[in-house]
This record gives sequence, C-alpha cells and structure tokens, in this order.
Amino acid sequence: MAECKDVRLVDEALWESEEKYRMMFEHAGFRMQLNDPATGEKLAFNRLAYEQLGYTQEEYKKFTVADLTLGKTRKTILDNYNKITKNGPDIYERKVIAKTGDIRDVLISAVPIKIGGRHFIHTISVDITERKRIEEALRKSEERYRTLLEDMPAMNCRFKPDGELTYVDNDYCTYFNKRSAELVGKYFFQLIPEEKRAKVRSYYRSLTKENPVVTYDIKVTAPSGEIRWQQWTNRALFNKQGNLVEYQSMGFDITKNKIAMESLKVREKELKAKTHKLEEVNTALKVLLKRREEEKKEVEDYILLNVKELVETYLEKLKMSGLNKTQNTYMNIIESNIKEIVSPFIRSISSKYLNFTPSEIHIAHLVKQGRREKEVANVLNLSLSTVKFHKRNIRKKLGIF
Repeated sequence: MAECKDVRLVDEALWESEEKYRMMFEHAGFRMQLNDPATGEKLAFNRLAYEQLGYTQEEYKKFTVADLTLGKTRKTILDNYNKITKNGPDIYERKVIAKTGDIRDVLISAVPIKIGGRHFIHTISVDITERKRIEEALRKSEERYRTLLEDMPAMNCRFKPDGELTYVDNDYCTYFNKRSAELVGKYFFQLIPEEKRAKVRSYYRSLTKENPVVTYDIKVTAPSGEIRWQQWTNRALFNKQGNLVEYQSMGFDITKNKIAMESLKVREKELKAKTHKLEEVNTALKVLLKRREEEKKEVEDYILLNVKELVETYLEKLKMSGLNKTQNTYMNIIESNIKEIVSPFIRSISSKYLNFTPSEIHIAHLVKQGRREKEVANVLNLSLSTVKFHKRNIRKKLGIF
C-alpha cells in the first residue's frame, strides 16, 4: 500500500512538472522549439514560433528547420545538432525565411536534452532583425564618421572621461610618430607637456551639457624637438541621462598663422612708433612754420612801417620844399616805385598800422626810441600840444585808453 502511494505521488509530481513545462513552453515571450537532431524535424513548438514568421500552425508544421533557414543545408543543420549533442549548449545567429519572403535575423540558444533515453535539441529563438538593422546603420554611420575624420586635414582623437584614448586618426598618429595600436589605450593628458596639463585639464572640466565645446591654443614641442602651435576644439559627449561619456578633440597646426600674427604685431608696434615719431616731427614742423610765418610778418611789418616812418615822411616834406617841375617828376617816380616795392607787404600788415598818418608814425618812432614829448616837438618842429594830440590819436587807433 505504501509503495503504491509513493508511486502515485511521484506520478503526480511528474505530471505537475510536465504541466508547468508545457505552460512555460506555450506562453513564453519568445520562440521555443524541440527538434530531432537525427532528422532536423520540429517535434514541438510554441505559438510564437510560427506566428512571428507569419505562418499558421499547420503551415509551419510541414517545414523542417533547414527549409526555413537561409544558406544552410539539412546536412549543416544536422552536423550542428550533432556537435551540440556532444559538446553541450551553443548560441548562434541564423537567418530565417518568413511567409512574406522577408529574411529575419534570429539569435538561437540551443541546449541538448535527453527524454526517455532519446536525444533532443531544445532551442529558444529571439528575433534580432531590428537590432541588426540598427547595428548595420551604426556601423555605416561609424564608417562614414571615421572616413570623414581621416580625410580632414586635422588631428582627431576621442577619449574617455579619465583620458584613455579610444580612437586616433592618421594625422594624430603621424604627429606623434606612432601607430594607432601604440596610442589607443594610452592616456591623452600624458601626451601633453607636463607644465601645461593642469591648464588643459581645466578646459575639459569647464565643459557641461549646456556648454559642451571649448577651443584653446597651446604651444607644444613636437617629437622632432621643434616648437609648434596647435589649436584644439573639444566637445564633451553626454548620454540621455546627462552623464559624460566621451570627449571628441580636433586639432590643427597653426604655427604659420601664429608666426604671421607675431610678425604682424611687431610690424604694428614699429608702425605705431614711427607714426608717433612722425607726429612729433609734424608738430615741431608746424611750430617752426608758424614761427617762420610770424617772423616773416614781423619783417614785412617792420619794412613797411620803416618806409612810412623814415622815407614817406621825408618825401612829403621834400615835396613841400618847392621843387621844380623836373624835380617834382622824379619825386613822383620815386614815390610810385616805393609804393610798388612795399605793395606786397600792405596786404599782410595789420590794418591798425595802415591808419597811422606820417606824422603819427614819426612821433611813434621817436617815442619808441625813448624821446620825451618836448624832444619830439623840437625834432619835428611841432608845438608840444600838437605832439600830445598825435599821441592821443595813436592810443585810440591802437585801442589803448
């Protein structure tokens, strides 16, 4: 009785276990299948196995695994099953044919199992067509990106937040005279002169998701020992969560530009110095020219006033001294010639001096010599009151009150 009871309990547990397996098999979220390794036939499969490929259950049942696998013969399928039976589980990719004729990429996990002394291959298949499409698009995009970088006349590299290089282009390798394999995995900041590392690190630390780009110039010593100038534009790359993933850096050799700029600065400095010197010379020249004009005017005024004072005054007296006709003619010629000589000066002399009468000019000249009024009256044979009258007129004309 006890043995019968134990057998019944074992049967119930087995039935329950098989029922759980069938439930999992049927309702799994991926394609499951039980295959015969000897024939390649499908012995059991769940609903998703045929629905995901667009077949009905009856249609799917008619096909062998080889019938629906692109590029694989029945022999290669059976050889693979035989290998799995001997060596254990395997994961591989296959291309399968849907009812529409579309080719779907699947990832298959195959496990050998033994039931009642018989071998089977249990497979779980996941459709990875979309993933493969994305991977291919990403591969092509990465290929285009690398081609673009390689064709650009610039040094390009990418590195992780800690500075480990993940990509370098040909120009970058050429500059450091190393192969890509020698640089990838090395640290970007170790390639920067030690005295400039802290400054360069500060540029990268300043990058944020809102301000992800920075450009800086740096003076470096090339592996050849030559001093060069480079300009680097750096972009920080962030993921959707806003976390820093990588840096992309692009560098140009700007040594020629720097040399040209330095030469231009020196030239500008020299030009400024020369310009300043010319301005000083021009200022001095203007002062000299102004002084020369003033001296010229003073000379002209002096000549004109002296002619009026020392010549015309006495010519007037001479004309009043009873000249004969011939003498009077000569006198007129002399007077005309003197006026012709001094006529250029008359245009430049101040008008206040031209208003003086000959007597006023003569009196002004004597006063200038320091003569007193009585002395002036005696020299000119004038009364003292007449001298004082002329002096008052001189003051008025000069604006001295």
